[in-house]
Amino acid sequence: MVAAWVEQLAVTGPRGLGEHDLVELITGLERLKAAGAALQARATTSLLDQQLTASDAAARPGEPGDVA
Repeated sequence: MVAAWVEQLAVTGPRGLGEHDLVELITGLERLKAAGAALQARATTSLLDQQLTASDAAARPGEPGDVA
């Protein structure tokens, strides 16, 4: 839905949308922004977890499964 409104804005400008449509567009964009921030936070946390796991493994030589 947001994509259709953005496309219409590109063609007709803001006059092509009613007030309700503009409110819905802004709300949709805010939700999209929040979702993007949440995904970025999860990706950062996942990357940090991977780095900590690798660091822990390197700090403990001789653990079962290590190749001598």
